[in-house]
Amino acid sequence: MSFHRPLTEAVIDGDEDFVRRWLPKTRNLHRTRALAFAVSQENRRMAETLLRGGAPPQFSPSDELPAAVAYDPYGEGNNEPWVQPLVFAVQRGNLELVKLLLEYGADINVKSERPYDVAKFYSPLYLAVEESDEAMVNLLLDRGADPEITNEFGEPPLTYAVYREHGAIIRSLLAHGANPYGAVDRGGRKLLSFWQMKQSTFLQLQEAEIEWSKQHPC
Repeated sequence: MSFHRPLTEAVIDGDEDFVRRWLPKTRNLHRTRALAFAVSQENRRMAETLLRGGAPPQFSPSDELPAAVAYDPYGEGNNEPWVQPLVFAVQRGNLELVKLLLEYGADINVKSERPYDVAKFYSPLYLAVEESDEAMVNLLLDRGADPEITNEFGEPPLTYAVYREHGAIIRSLLAHGANPYGAVDRGGRKLLSFWQMKQSTFLQLQEAEIEWSKQHPC
C-alpha cells in the first residue's frame, strides 16, 4: 500500500467515516489529492466532507510531491489526481462543485507550477470557454474570474470564444471587461482582420471595438 492510498481508497469507496478519522493524520498535499479524486468523481458529499475536515481546496506551489510522482508524473495512476480540484469541477461542468470549492477559498484564477497540470496552461475560465459551457462561463465571471487571463500562447478566453463563434459567451466576456482588441491569435494578429468568421460574430467584435475605443480614448 502506497503512502497516499488509505485516504484516496476511502474516497473512492465512499467511506466517509474512515475519511473523517484519517484526515487529521494526513498531510495537506494528500488531503487535496483526495479532494481531487472526489471532485473528479463528482462526489459532492465526499468533497464537502474533505473540505470541512480541513483539506485545502487546491494544491500549493510549496507542496512537495513524493519523489516517485515528481520523477514520473505521467506514471500509472499519478497523472489525474494531481490536477487542481477546481479544474476538475470545471471540466466536469459541475456548477455546484465549483461553487463549493470557491466557498472554501479556491482561487478562481488558479494556476499551477506543475507541468502535468492543465491549470498551468489554462485558467478555469479558459477551460469553460473551450467547452462552450455558457453557464459555467457566466458563473466564473460573476464570481470574479479574470476575463483577460491568457493561456500559454498569450491568447485570452475571448480568442477561443471567437474561434467557437459562441455569441453568448463573447457577449459575457465583453460585458465583464474583456478587451475586444485582445482577440488575437498566437502571433498577436487580430482575429477581426483575418479570421473567417460568421457575419454576426464579425459585427459583434467590430461594435465592441468601437465602444471600447469610446470608453478608453488614447
